[in-house]
Amino acid sequence: MRYCKSIFIGLLFGSLAKIVDLIPGNTLLGYLGLKDLLNYLGVFIVVVCFVEYNSKNTKEGIVKTLCFMLSMVISYYCATLFVYRYFPYRYLLLWSIVAVCSPLLYILITLRRKNGHIAILGTLIPNLLLGSEAYKFISTSSYFTPQLWFDVIAVIIIFWKLPLNKKNRLFSILGFVILIPFLEQLDLINQLANYLYGLMFR
Repeated sequence: MRYCKSIFIGLLFGSLAKIVDLIPGNTLLGYLGLKDLLNYLGVFIVVVCFVEYNSKNTKEGIVKTLCFMLSMVISYYCATLFVYRYFPYRYLLLWSIVAVCSPLLYILITLRRKNGHIAILGTLIPNLLLGSEAYKFISTSSYFTPQLWFDVIAVIIIFWKLPLNKKNRLFSILGFVILIPFLEQLDLINQLANYLYGLMFR
């Protein structure tokens, strides 16, 4: 029962993402770019951070993350089958692999609870992933897209909430600033998804 909430929210999230996909691009949500917000990885990085922040222990958090991600993927593609009478099983397999890998990100975020400098990585890693996504919008001069500002606000909140002390917060911010020139190369999740896509569809 303790994981039913994560499954329900995942099912709701996946269904909502499919509904948003169906909104025409010439509507207000389309012009504002809000219809594409759920198609970017920043939202899901924030979800994993939120789960880690509110979990009592690592095991519980890993199971919650897995339940949310898998239920979201399943509901999204079940909704696709319902709408289009077509089941893209390769895409389902692709995103299921990404969902199964999501606990790895959770485990990396739990490093923030460790002692010593390794705790910096627990805050730095999710923010570098968010920063690499934001960099793509900045590099194309897309300064007013909701996705960019979602990522920017998320980075600020993560720097504020995840570090357990001021020292870790300061060092994680310094690490982020130093690595800003390399954000394009740090887009690892998209690179993984593109690599899997290439294996399965080419």
